Amino acid sequence: MMATASPGQLRTLLALTLYLRLHGVYCKTIPTMNLSAAHSEEDISQLVEAIESSLLRMQQDGMLSY
Repeated sequence: MMATASPGQLRTLLALTLYLRLHGVYCKTIPTMNLSAAHSEEDISQLVEAIESSLLRMQQDGMLSY
């Protein structure tokens, strides 16, 4: 995705990384959202909640340009 991402999209992905970390989800520089059988239903629910909260906060902060 990075090879085809525009500078704006790359900034958005980097911001998403930071917002997810603020919601307790650690991911590397560009979030890839890899899941495995080691993740419980609770883990997945927390991840979904963190993504939703992060995207809403990013929208409120003017971080989403599209």
